[in-house]
Amino acid sequence: MARGKKRRFIKRRLFDIGSSASYILGLSGMVPFILSMDIQNQFGRLPFAPFYIVLLSLMLVALGIFIQYRFLRDKKIGKTISSVGRMTFFPGLAIIIFMLFGTGFLIKLAEQLFNPTGAQVVSEYINHSVPRVWIVGIFYASLGIVLFFLGRQIKE
Repeated sequence: MARGKKRRFIKRRLFDIGSSASYILGLSGMVPFILSMDIQNQFGRLPFAPFYIVLLSLMLVALGIFIQYRFLRDKKIGKTISSVGRMTFFPGLAIIIFMLFGTGFLIKLAEQLFNPTGAQVVSEYINHSVPRVWIVGIFYASLGIVLFFLGRQIKE
């Protein structure tokens, strides 16, 4: 009997980790796409197609939501929406915290890792993208709060 409970617990944890990782990775993949649109106009054609980033990101987000709904939240839409809200809020909060403390660190890191031209491109990319990243972070955090409370209000 105890063996079945352990197996169920481990299976549930693995699904939880997998769905959270998939969803958060999908949200994180949206940020470079948003920023790559202007970079492509400034520096020329990118070596990757931004469309594929969005497609992969959307598939990861959908997979994370599906796993939450189907396997973890007992097919209850309110619980799923609330869970997705939590998973959306924390990347938004992380972006906001990172933007408060991390831009100088990234510029210094780029100067150490790349040649002067590469460091200049990364520095320009960071300085140009900071306002947009702020908007994305605030949007994710706000959407997460709305989804969390909306999910808690839905009666099933």
